[in-house]
Parts: sequence; C-alpha cells; structure tokens
Amino acid sequence: MAKIPSQATYTLTSPPHPALTPPPGVTPNFEQPYTLLPYVELTIAGGIAITSVLVAARMFVKTRVVKQYLWEDWSCLFGYVCYIVFVSLEWRAGIRGGGTHQWNLTYDDFKHNLWISNYSDMFYCMSIASVKLSILLLITRIFLAVNRNVLFWLTHLLMWTNTLFYGIAFFLAIFACRPRHKIWSPEVPGQCFDSKSLYITSATFNTVSDLLMLSVPIHMIWKLQMSTKRKLGVSAIFGTGAFACICAIVRIFFEFKLIKSSDFTYVHMETGLLGYAEVASGLICCCLPILPLFWHHLSHSTGSGGHHNNNALTLDRLNKPKHNQTNRGGHESYDAHEPVGGKSWVRLDDGSIAPMPRIHPVEPEGSDERALTRDEAALNEAIIGMK
Repeated sequence: MAKIPSQATYTLTSPPHPALTPPPGVTPNFEQPYTLLPYVELTIAGGIAITSVLVAARMFVKTRVVKQYLWEDWSCLFGYVCYIVFVSLEWRAGIRGGGTHQWNLTYDDFKHNLWISNYSDMFYCMSIASVKLSILLLITRIFLAVNRNVLFWLTHLLMWTNTLFYGIAFFLAIFACRPRHKIWSPEVPGQCFDSKSLYITSATFNTVSDLLMLSVPIHMIWKLQMSTKRKLGVSAIFGTGAFACICAIVRIFFEFKLIKSSDFTYVHMETGLLGYAEVASGLICCCLPILPLFWHHLSHSTGSGGHHNNNALTLDRLNKPKHNQTNRGGHESYDAHEPVGGKSWVRLDDGSIAPMPRIHPVEPEGSDERALTRDEAALNEAIIGMK
C-alpha cells in the first residue's frame, strides 16, 4: 500500500525543484537519473511471459480435455487478470519516476507516482487474494476432501482469513485519506490514517500464510502410498510456493526500510519487485499440477507420444479398467468401482465416497512399467479435477 508522506518530506515549489530535499552533497538529476526501471521491466516481462503460458495451458486442459471448470480455475484466472493489471500499473509508475530517488523527480511526477501506486495496491490485493484462494481450494480438494481433520479446518481458516485480510487492505487503499485525492496530493487539507503499522502487518501475514500453505500439501504428500520418486515430484510442484515464501520474508526487511525512509519512489519500487515475483510464483504453483496432462495431450495429438507413461495424468488411466488389474488381491470390484470393506476410501462413478482396503498394485508381467498405486490414481484424479 502506498505510503502517504508527511508534508515535511517534499517541497511544494514548482519544477524544476525536487520533490524531496536531497542528501548533503547530492545534486538533483532530472535528465538521466539512476532508476530501477530496467529491473522492473525485466521482472514484469518474465513474469507475464511465464504465467501467461501456464494459465493458458491450464485453461486449455480444462476446456478441451477435462471439459469441466472448478471454483479454483475461475479464482486462478481472476487472479491472473488482476496480476496483469497490477504489474502494468507498476510499469507505468516506473515510467513516471517509480524506482528513481525522489530528489531526482519533480513534484508533479511524484504526485502522479502516488496516484498510480494507489491503484496498483488495490489490484495487488485482489490478485494475491485470488491466487491464494485458488491454491487453498486445490489443496482442500486433493488432500482434505474426505477427512475433516485439523488440517481441513486450518485450510478453511486460511481461506477466510486471507479473503478477509486482503479485503480490508483493498478498502484501506481506497479510503486511506479524506478527501480521497489527498492520497496523491498531500498538500490538500484533510486526514489520513497512519499506515506504517499496516506495512509490517501485511508483510508478516504474507509470510505466515505462505509458510502454512506450503507445509500442508507437503505434509499430506508424504503420508500417501506412493514411491519416493513420485512424492519428490509432487512435492516439487507445490514446492514452487517456497519462492513466494522467500519473497514475503525479504519484503519484511524492505517494509521496515520503507516506513523509515522519506525516499518513497525508490524504496516502494524495491518492495514492488518482490511483490511481482510473489504473485507470479503463486500463479505458477496454481498451474503446474495440470501440466503433465497438457503435455500428454499435446504429445499424443501431434503423434509423438507413442510410448505410454504409467505416471502420466491421463483421463484414460482414470476412467478405463485395466485387464491386468484383476489380480489386485482378488478385488475385481476395484476395477468396477464398486464399494468394498476397509478403512481407506475411493471415489465412485456417481461422485460418492466408498471404503476401500489398502491394495498393493501388481506390476504387469513382462512389462518394465509400474502400475499406479491407489493413492497415485486418486491423486491424479483429484489434480485433474474430475468429479
């Protein structure tokens, strides 16, 4: 959220006077000042390129292959749109002086920077809230759909807490000052709330929520009956959220720097760089689980996927019974999706949950491919989003 500087941190004189008194011995440079804009443009361009490809692949799979949308898909798409608006506004702020030391800017450029930053704060709140909601919905559906244990309620608590927190932050960005235009025109008479404590609260909340969101799926993955290689692969997918955690932790340092500094235009862009990466990492984490199915569909549609991989996320493997699976401990009913006794569970064709005993797969004779375990098949089905 844009910091509202006090009247002591800028000058009201007309250009070419600086928007902030420079440090002793420093001469304002209005022509070619040092700026963070090249780093901003590189970060934004890379984030847009990667997230656009991944979101497009996710929506392609949901539209052409699975032919079914879930709430997490719409939340991810909305978060992506808000992310694009957010970084576009930040790029525009950089063009008008964001990332430049404030004493190298005119007062008009400084005011314009505050105005754009206020709107980018709103879209940051919407983008990060939507992306986190999409991830939490995915975690709940994959790992916590049956047993309503402590992790189930913790995940739901995170959903509501994230939504409430970023909703409040969104409205605080709108109503930070009375009258509202005092946000970008500090010389206007009025009142603004002290936002310094909000910066640290926001950074701390991001860090804690990101760490909790990362720990829940990793904990659940290593409780499943899967090979170690498979566990490492799935953990790596959700582990991309670790980069968002790192960004959130580093942002705490820069938020402390921001509230102590009068050089708003420069320090705010430093924190912004971490914000771009944080949201982009969340979008990547949203889309990576569906990529194996996208790649499988693409390779088979182009005729290059002749070799069938038992670990691929394919609809055929989840829908069609296997002729060589009738030996699963004598439980032919598994292939027919019929309920049997036991302590574990399986999803039936009608969408209901039925008990299933722990069944260890038997590798097909004469084959070097390993059949999916029950947990792997259930995980594949959940990731794809089949009901």
